[in-house]
Amino acid sequence: MAEDFLKTPFMENLIEDSLDNHIAIIQEDSARYLRNLIQQKQTQTLLEIGTGFGYSTFCWAQAMMPWQGKVVTMERLIKRVNKAKEYSFYGNFRNIDFVCGMVPFDLYLFARVCDGIFVDAAIGQYLEIWHYLTPYVKPGGFFAFDNMNVKGLLSKSWAEIPRRHRTIYKRLYEFMSAVEAEPGWQVKKLHLGDGLLIAEKLGG
Repeated sequence: MAEDFLKTPFMENLIEDSLDNHIAIIQEDSARYLRNLIQQKQTQTLLEIGTGFGYSTFCWAQAMMPWQGKVVTMERLIKRVNKAKEYSFYGNFRNIDFVCGMVPFDLYLFARVCDGIFVDAAIGQYLEIWHYLTPYVKPGGFFAFDNMNVKGLLSKSWAEIPRRHRTIYKRLYEFMSAVEAEPGWQVKKLHLGDGLLIAEKLGG
């Protein structure tokens, strides 16, 4: 039986290190769904916004190894980039490019034509990322946004939302409305992990 990469000591150590440093990571069920999507589509180039220590980065990079696919990942904090590079070295990953930059200011350093984009950044930046990067996704490619139901916000009414969370709630709805209104995309909202939104570009 093939080894379950997400259960390897390498990944379990990375989970522990991330959580010890208060870095949120993608939930396992969401990671498995996206790995399956990447494998089904044989994604050649995947852009990731929000590296952290590299947990999700390695999820995608390992899945893409059989056909030599590449992950390009962007993180604003150089200490996190350096830690992810250390893990990449120990894990012998050769199909990852690391970019240190801030959204939205440095997206021009990051943007390139690709087959998929995964976003795990500040929710308030999702709409700007969507508008900026949609032209770079090939037909048949996809956009994946994590944390779409963070704190269970989207399962609550406006009256149930604490005042301190209302800005995030409003931005989530504005973002989802914009994605669903964009022509040429098929959109799915999945109740996995902290909530996933998958938008697939038609025409592939």
